[in-house]
Amino acid sequence: MTVRARSLSIVAAAALAILAPSPAAAQPGAPPAIAPKLTRPPKLVTFVEALYPEAERASGKTATVVLQIAISATGAVDRAAVTESGGPSFDAAAIAAVQRFVFEPAEIDGKPAPIKILYRYEFTLRAEVPTTGVFDGVVRSRKSKRPLAGVTVLLDSGQRATTDAAGHFHVDVVTPGKHALALEGEKLTALRTEETFEAGKRLDVTYDVEEREEAAKEGEGDDLEIVITAPPIRKQVVSTEVSAEQGRRVPGAQGDVLRVVENLPGVARSTVGSGALVVWGASPEDTRVYVDGVRVPRLYHDGDDRSFQIIGPRLLAIAATPAEAEPKAQVTFRALYVDPEGERTRGDLAWAFCTARKPLTEQGTVSPECVREDGPELAALGSGAAITGALPDDGCRLFGPDRPAPVAGEPVGRAVDPDPSGGFYQPVRLRVRDSEVPVSMAIGAARRRGRRDRRARRAHHAARRMGRVPDLARVR
Repeated sequence: MTVRARSLSIVAAAALAILAPSPAAAQPGAPPAIAPKLTRPPKLVTFVEALYPEAERASGKTATVVLQIAISATGAVDRAAVTESGGPSFDAAAIAAVQRFVFEPAEIDGKPAPIKILYRYEFTLRAEVPTTGVFDGVVRSRKSKRPLAGVTVLLDSGQRATTDAAGHFHVDVVTPGKHALALEGEKLTALRTEETFEAGKRLDVTYDVEEREEAAKEGEGDDLEIVITAPPIRKQVVSTEVSAEQGRRVPGAQGDVLRVVENLPGVARSTVGSGALVVWGASPEDTRVYVDGVRVPRLYHDGDDRSFQIIGPRLLAIAATPAEAEPKAQVTFRALYVDPEGERTRGDLAWAFCTARKPLTEQGTVSPECVREDGPELAALGSGAAITGALPDDGCRLFGPDRPAPVAGEPVGRAVDPDPSGGFYQPVRLRVRDSEVPVSMAIGAARRRGRRDRRARRAHHAARRMGRVPDLARVR
């Protein structure tokens, strides 16, 4: 990023009344005085760019400072004072710059005169237009694909890099255009090739080269000399750019840059839940993704087909504090609801405890009744990004280690099996209504700590060691 402070406007604010005679001083019978008239406003001829405060630049902050500037009859700045602050550091930088401004003086009634103006100074961060390229690559043995260390890559500009133990080399600043380069190494015949570099792009190459075989010792081998022509190096170069405007027109991508990449020829998404990006003909470890030069090891949430990029309102998580509580204990639930600007404050978030018990023959804790709009199985908690409520008293019978209450005409029920850690969970339903997205439902949970949890957990772990899981309703 480069930093540029720029002025937006000059608003004249001259107090010309001080030049006019006051009514009390006017002589009786004298003709009315003519008010002074601004015949030419001041003109800025020497602009001084303010230094962007380092701390504010590092944090990405911007600001606007409005100053009142007193300009003398010669065009010099006599005084500068802040009328609308942008913060102490921005104010100080703006005043320091403005005091070095030079103006063509204003004219009142055709003569140079002092004047005051309002000047607005805006501090903005502007993306730097790249002027150079980056060169990255790997040198390998053509036969064994083994990385070659100690190979020197020499550009015609005089820049050079030497491969490391992984065969990798890097040249940070390369002038755009076509460059000749040479590869030199102890076991290599000097090789030459050409590459074309573009400003703002990283060129990644793989060079597969032939190694020279060691010469036979004197007296060994046949008295036969064979002259061969060394094969050229094999290059693998990939450089593809998709503009934001092009990405928005890709069907089904919904503006997600990673989905755009998956639509490129030779690129695909692997099986659902793996989160891998597949480039045909390349092994998984050779496919990497970088954002502004920083490698991103994971692109997707587990089991999700959307990338980490936030392109619209999205519910990311539900948290319970404390994470484990007893019946009737107060628990605070908080939703992490975000949009591209950060945490989202708009939207109707409605919370409710679900008291519907799921059949024990089915996996999981959540009953389909929990994701309905409303119903007798939903006990409303309130609305908002965070809500506090007491865990239901009968939760241990519905979702915990206690035997459920008998129901007329149905077989006697049994307790819910705990998870592998011995825990039981109370479902909480969150419904999100937002004008920008369809109504959505999410289920969170609070871990319950019942009066028999400790004994049940010990029995559960003992049974796991014996290869069976007991009926917890019979544990005493």
